[in-house]
Amino acid sequence: MSNASEKLHQPIRSALLTLAVPGLGHFYQGRYFKGALYSICILGTFLFGMRLGDGKVLYFDWHPERRTWPYVCQFFAGVAAWPAILQWEFRTPADFSDEVEKPFSSSFAGTLDSGTLKGTVDFKRNADQGFPSWEGNVSGTFKTADGEFPVRGKLTEIHIDWKVAPDAQRRLAGQFEGQVEGPQAGLRQGWFEGSLPRSIVDSYGAPLRDKQPPNRLYDGDQRTDLARAHAQLGARFELGVLYTMVAGLLNVLAIWDNLEGPAYESQDDEEDPADGTPGKDRTTA
Repeated sequence: MSNASEKLHQPIRSALLTLAVPGLGHFYQGRYFKGALYSICILGTFLFGMRLGDGKVLYFDWHPERRTWPYVCQFFAGVAAWPAILQWEFRTPADFSDEVEKPFSSSFAGTLDSGTLKGTVDFKRNADQGFPSWEGNVSGTFKTADGEFPVRGKLTEIHIDWKVAPDAQRRLAGQFEGQVEGPQAGLRQGWFEGSLPRSIVDSYGAPLRDKQPPNRLYDGDQRTDLARAHAQLGARFELGVLYTMVAGLLNVLAIWDNLEGPAYESQDDEEDPADGTPGKDRTTA
């Protein structure tokens, strides 16, 4: 039972604020201790679940054959969970392409033969081919057991992950040919495997697709992103989903508290307003 004697400041507005950010509505009502408690516990639970699931447990899909029912609970965790709806609603098929959309530059890192190659790659269209083809001009360093040396070259036969996926890294592979400078100066050729960073806009809340993407043959891995996530994370995936769901359900209680106030019985029901005699013990003359 709510405490009818406590007048809550703007309960509906406060509930909406808490829906957006756990605890914010309580701060708005001047209930600072509860606001801090709800905020720390709910957001902490949500972020812990995201960390357990490596950021892959928050995604939304409402096609009839693959509805993500856990998201119904995750939604109530607030704005931290809402980007998943935007990723599902506003993405186009081109966002899930493994093709290079347009010329761009990015940092990268990976392995080449017995060393590591990192630096910057500039993707551009290869005008020498009669069909759409892309290559990358590489500038960076090649590190081996003998040291680290400047290198410049070209990356061809490019294989690259989808633009949008719930991974901070976008996998990249291709045939490298370049010139190493310094004591080990000379031509270096080989198959490069590595990654380049994926922006938070293209990764946070992105769909974890249960579909086999193309151009994954370079590492022999034919699994879908969903199967890969389950294999890599194991029980952590299910625990991450559970913690983020619990965070959303806890915020439902916080929203209710904004609307109805503390759940304890009013003293007016227990004592007589005239003489203070407990109502349940009073007898008639």
